[in-house]
Amino acid sequence: MTIALMFFLVLAAGLLQDLVPTTALLGEVKVPLLMGVSLYYAMRRGTAIMMTAAVLAGILQDSLSLVPLGYSSFLFGLLGLGAQRLPSHIVSRAWHSAMVLGGMGYALYIVLMQRMLAISTDFISGPVWWFWVRVVVAAVLGGAVTPLVWRLAGYLDELLGIEQGRVH
Repeated sequence: MTIALMFFLVLAAGLLQDLVPTTALLGEVKVPLLMGVSLYYAMRRGTAIMMTAAVLAGILQDSLSLVPLGYSSFLFGLLGLGAQRLPSHIVSRAWHSAMVLGGMGYALYIVLMQRMLAISTDFISGPVWWFWVRVVVAAVLGGAVTPLVWRLAGYLDELLGIEQGRVH
């Protein structure tokens, strides 16, 4: 049942992420719903399930953008492994932990993705100040969206009987 719910969450997050419009004022940064799902599984499940979620979410994210296939999977997996290594007394399952992890994770994702694209393709990033606008917007969006994704995913886990009473 965990795998079926993961597929549903990744597909729903991908659909919503693609449908939510971006604006030039906010650096054309997408809402990080797929990263939120990937981080949810990093904090709630083992490494195998987390990597499955990261690969699925990353492939879907790259398929919906102009990024070469596999880049987001690699970064989601890296972020998930990093999140799993954090001490449990620092990262709980509360909303503020999701907010900090989501904000820092998406900002780091933007930085690393920009670097990977600059190394491997003829990617032109534009002015440096524009890059930092994108990083700040990514941190704010990640911090705002990730707790909502975790809350919904936790509710569905509980509703389906996968986890009992662990939703905060």
